[in-house]
Amino acid sequence: MSALDDARDEHPPEPLPDAFVEYAFSSFISLMVTARQMQGESLTIEDIVEFLIVLGRNPAETRIQVNGEDRAWTIARATRSMDPGDVLRPGDLHSAPGPVPPRPKHGYLAGERADERWRIRFNFEIFSPDREAHLLAADEFRRAAHHAGQHGLERPFVENTFLAVEHLARAELLSYGPTLDLVENAKTHRTVSSIYNLWARLGNTQQRFADLLNQFGAARASIVYSSGSGATYPDPEQSLRVLDDMHAHVARTVAGDGLRSIRVVATRDIKAGMLIGPEDFSLNPKR
Repeated sequence: MSALDDARDEHPPEPLPDAFVEYAFSSFISLMVTARQMQGESLTIEDIVEFLIVLGRNPAETRIQVNGEDRAWTIARATRSMDPGDVLRPGDLHSAPGPVPPRPKHGYLAGERADERWRIRFNFEIFSPDREAHLLAADEFRRAAHHAGQHGLERPFVENTFLAVEHLARAELLSYGPTLDLVENAKTHRTVSSIYNLWARLGNTQQRFADLLNQFGAARASIVYSSGSGATYPDPEQSLRVLDDMHAHVARTVAGDGLRSIRVVATRDIKAGMLIGPEDFSLNPKR
């Protein structure tokens, strides 16, 4: 069975520009083949008629399978420091074999060559499975907030609304590559709030959702843990409407119906036609 036969992307295979296929070879396949040649194999670039690249969260986790082999290879790495003009010796590049990973639904690039024409399938979505747990937690806190709001219980209402909104923000941010690592490493409420506010200012989510997080973050510190004087937030009915809308939005995102394009900020000068990678954009390049 070919990589294309078992690919799970909803879109049919389509011919892609030469630059896209070149990216697959220049970034992943060519050096892997060179490393294997230096290890004594006779494989050549011309021999490659099929490939599957399973994209990891970082380059060390990426795996490359070619021609339906029963093993997959790591991205080639240099085993010693080299200067321009140095002659490569056997062992200077290393690509390690390992088991073929399960066919993914997300985060892969698969190609097959027929009649000198490459056809590929791809899905570059990368997300954390933890987002589903955050969505589940958010729904529990959301229902608790509804109960507290209906019975006039201010402290439980504020606390549960804040926790619901924060879990929803985490679930949404864990659904997109540029924010994934930022949120997974976030240890404080302030960090999650800062990232989500940047996300909203770039137009990737509704500002009213970020406002709700801000309002109840401030109200929580005052109402839940002190006398409650001076704290303001929208009335419970209005707040719960926004919370319910945010929950529906994030649930659709987790189900796979999220943004088809996102806005990020370039970290370097990029010319039309250049190949780019994750290091070329950021949510906040000034960090």
